[in-house]
Amino acid sequence: MDEAQLVKRLQTAVPSCLKQFKTTPAELPKPFDENPCSVWRIACKCGGEQGHFLGYPLKDYNAEYDGPECFLSPLAFECNTCSTVTELLNTDLHGYHAEVARLEGDEHGSSKLIGEGSRQVFRCSDCGSDVFSVVAGFVFWYPDELADEFDEAWEDLFSVFLCHCTCAGCGQTSEPTDFGKL
Repeated sequence: MDEAQLVKRLQTAVPSCLKQFKTTPAELPKPFDENPCSVWRIACKCGGEQGHFLGYPLKDYNAEYDGPECFLSPLAFECNTCSTVTELLNTDLHGYHAEVARLEGDEHGSSKLIGEGSRQVFRCSDCGSDVFSVVAGFVFWYPDELADEFDEAWEDLFSVFLCHCTCAGCGQTSEPTDFGKL
Protein backbone atom coordinates (compact mmCIF):
# COMPACT_ATOMS: atom_id res chain seq x y z
CA MET A 1 0.00 0.00 0.00
CA ASP A 2 1.49 3.36 -0.97
CA GLU A 3 1.21 6.50 1.16
CA ALA A 4 -1.76 7.95 -0.77
CA GLN A 5 -3.69 4.68 -0.41
CA LEU A 6 -2.89 4.55 3.29
CA VAL A 7 -4.06 8.12 3.90
CA LYS A 8 -7.29 7.43 1.98
CA ARG A 9 -7.92 4.32 4.09
CA LEU A 10 -7.24 6.20 7.33
CA GLN A 11 -9.68 8.94 6.32
CA THR A 12 -12.47 6.55 5.32
CA ALA A 13 -12.28 3.62 7.77
CA VAL A 14 -14.07 4.09 11.09
CA PRO A 15 -11.91 3.24 14.14
CA SER A 16 -13.20 0.26 16.13
CA CYS A 17 -14.02 2.43 19.17
CA LEU A 18 -16.85 3.98 17.09
CA LYS A 19 -18.30 0.72 15.74
CA GLN A 20 -21.27 0.90 18.16
CA PHE A 21 -22.33 4.28 16.72
CA LYS A 22 -23.88 5.44 13.50
CA THR A 23 -21.14 7.56 11.97
CA THR A 24 -21.00 10.09 9.17
CA PRO A 25 -17.87 11.78 7.84
CA ALA A 26 -17.36 15.23 9.32
CA GLU A 27 -14.80 18.01 9.53
CA LEU A 28 -13.01 19.51 12.49
CA PRO A 29 -13.99 23.08 13.42
CA LYS A 30 -10.31 23.97 13.05
CA PRO A 31 -7.36 22.05 11.52
CA PHE A 32 -5.23 20.07 13.95
CA ASP A 33 -1.97 19.52 12.06
CA GLU A 34 -0.71 18.05 8.76
CA ASN A 35 -0.89 14.39 9.83
CA PRO A 36 -3.58 12.13 8.35
CA CYS A 37 -6.86 12.52 10.21
CA SER A 38 -10.30 10.91 10.13
CA VAL A 39 -13.29 12.76 11.53
CA TRP A 40 -16.74 11.37 12.37
CA ARG A 41 -20.03 12.77 13.62
CA ILE A 42 -21.45 10.17 15.98
CA ALA A 43 -25.06 9.21 16.58
CA CYS A 44 -26.70 6.51 18.66
CA LYS A 45 -27.79 3.35 16.84
CA CYS A 46 -31.37 4.67 17.25
CA GLY A 47 -30.37 7.72 15.18
CA GLY A 48 -30.26 10.19 18.08
CA GLU A 49 -27.53 12.76 17.42
CA GLN A 50 -27.69 14.65 20.70
CA GLY A 51 -26.98 13.50 24.21
CA HIS A 52 -24.79 13.67 27.28
CA PHE A 53 -21.02 13.42 26.99
CA LEU A 54 -19.80 11.31 29.93
CA GLY A 55 -16.38 10.90 31.50
CA TYR A 56 -14.24 11.63 34.51
CA PRO A 57 -13.22 15.22 35.34
CA LEU A 58 -9.43 15.53 35.42
CA LYS A 59 -9.68 17.85 38.44
CA ASP A 60 -11.04 14.88 40.46
CA TYR A 61 -7.79 12.98 39.76
CA ASN A 62 -5.28 15.83 39.74
CA ALA A 63 -5.87 18.44 42.45
CA GLU A 64 -3.28 20.74 40.85
CA TYR A 65 -5.16 20.94 37.53
CA ASP A 66 -6.48 24.47 37.10
CA GLY A 67 -7.56 24.60 33.45
CA PRO A 68 -10.88 24.32 31.65
CA GLU A 69 -13.09 21.27 32.24
CA CYS A 70 -11.23 18.26 30.83
CA PHE A 71 -12.41 14.65 30.98
CA LEU A 72 -10.47 11.40 31.34
CA SER A 73 -11.54 8.12 29.77
CA PRO A 74 -13.41 5.87 29.63
CA LEU A 75 -15.72 8.21 27.73
CA ALA A 76 -19.31 7.50 26.71
CA PHE A 77 -22.30 9.09 24.98
CA GLU A 78 -25.79 8.88 26.49
CA CYS A 79 -28.43 9.35 23.79
CA ASN A 80 -31.04 12.00 24.50
CA THR A 81 -33.59 10.10 22.37
CA CYS A 82 -33.42 6.58 23.83
CA SER A 83 -31.13 6.98 26.92
CA THR A 84 -28.74 4.29 25.68
CA VAL A 85 -25.17 4.75 26.97
CA THR A 86 -22.58 3.80 24.35
CA GLU A 87 -18.88 3.54 25.11
CA LEU A 88 -16.84 6.03 23.08
CA LEU A 89 -13.16 5.79 24.04
CA ASN A 90 -11.15 3.91 26.64
CA THR A 91 -7.45 4.78 26.48
CA ASP A 92 -6.60 1.38 27.98
CA LEU A 93 -8.16 -0.25 24.92
CA HIS A 94 -7.99 2.27 22.07
CA GLY A 95 -5.19 4.07 20.30
CA TYR A 96 -1.70 3.38 19.04
CA HIS A 97 -0.05 2.32 22.32
CA ALA A 98 -2.96 0.09 23.34
CA GLU A 99 -2.79 -1.64 19.93
CA VAL A 100 0.99 -2.12 20.17
CA ALA A 101 0.64 -3.46 23.72
CA ARG A 102 -1.96 -6.00 22.56
CA LEU A 103 0.40 -7.10 19.79
CA GLU A 104 3.03 -7.68 22.48
CA GLY A 105 0.61 -9.68 24.66
CA ASP A 106 -0.39 -6.97 27.17
CA GLU A 107 -4.17 -6.47 27.16
CA HIS A 108 -3.96 -3.02 28.82
CA GLY A 109 -1.40 -0.73 27.24
CA SER A 110 -2.30 2.78 28.23
CA SER A 111 0.04 5.07 30.08
CA LYS A 112 -2.85 7.48 30.60
CA LEU A 113 -4.75 8.11 33.80
CA ILE A 114 -8.09 6.25 33.76
CA GLY A 115 -11.25 7.26 35.60
CA GLU A 116 -13.14 4.87 37.87
CA GLY A 117 -16.64 4.74 39.33
CA SER A 118 -19.60 6.78 38.15
CA ARG A 119 -19.01 9.03 35.18
CA GLN A 120 -19.92 12.69 35.26
CA VAL A 121 -21.89 14.67 32.68
CA PHE A 122 -19.97 17.35 30.78
CA ARG A 123 -21.62 20.80 30.85
CA CYS A 124 -21.30 23.75 28.51
CA SER A 125 -19.07 26.42 30.03
CA ASP A 126 -21.18 29.15 28.42
CA CYS A 127 -24.78 28.19 29.24
CA GLY A 128 -24.57 25.15 31.54
CA SER A 129 -26.48 22.83 29.18
CA ASP A 130 -25.54 19.16 29.25
CA VAL A 131 -26.81 18.15 25.78
CA PHE A 132 -24.39 18.05 22.83
CA SER A 133 -23.78 16.70 19.37
CA VAL A 134 -20.34 15.09 19.14
CA VAL A 135 -17.64 14.99 16.46
CA ALA A 136 -14.67 12.68 17.07
CA GLY A 137 -11.36 13.07 15.27
CA PHE A 138 -8.43 10.69 15.03
CA VAL A 139 -4.91 11.81 14.09
CA PHE A 140 -2.36 9.26 12.83
CA TRP A 141 1.41 9.60 13.33
CA TYR A 142 3.63 7.29 11.24
CA PRO A 143 1.24 4.30 11.08
CA ASP A 144 3.21 2.79 8.18
CA GLU A 145 6.08 1.84 10.53
CA LEU A 146 4.15 -1.25 11.67
CA ALA A 147 2.63 -2.22 8.33
CA ASP A 148 3.27 -5.94 8.72
CA GLU A 149 1.73 -6.25 12.18
CA PHE A 150 -1.29 -4.00 11.59
CA ASP A 151 -2.33 -4.63 8.02
CA GLU A 152 -5.96 -5.07 9.07
CA ALA A 153 -6.28 -2.39 11.76
CA TRP A 154 -4.77 0.83 10.38
CA GLU A 155 -7.72 2.90 11.56
CA ASP A 156 -7.03 1.88 15.18
CA LEU A 157 -3.45 3.20 15.19
CA PHE A 158 -4.42 6.77 16.04
CA SER A 159 -2.07 8.79 18.23
CA VAL A 160 -4.42 11.67 19.04
CA PHE A 161 -8.14 11.62 19.87
CA LEU A 162 -9.99 14.89 19.34
CA CYS A 163 -13.50 15.56 20.56
CA HIS A 164 -15.68 18.52 19.70
CA CYS A 165 -19.01 18.83 21.50
CA THR A 166 -21.49 21.38 20.14
CA CYS A 167 -23.95 22.58 22.77
CA ALA A 168 -27.63 22.09 21.92
CA GLY A 169 -28.47 25.09 24.12
CA CYS A 170 -26.22 27.84 22.79
CA GLY A 171 -24.24 26.38 19.89
CA GLN A 172 -20.85 26.79 21.61
CA THR A 173 -18.28 24.15 20.60
CA SER A 174 -16.14 22.73 23.41
CA GLU A 175 -13.23 20.31 23.55
CA PRO A 176 -13.79 18.26 26.72
CA THR A 177 -10.73 16.01 26.22
CA ASP A 178 -7.00 16.33 25.65
CA PHE A 179 -5.66 12.97 24.47
CA GLY A 180 -2.38 13.02 22.62
CA LYS A 181 0.30 10.34 22.34
CA LEU A 182 -2.24 7.52 22.64
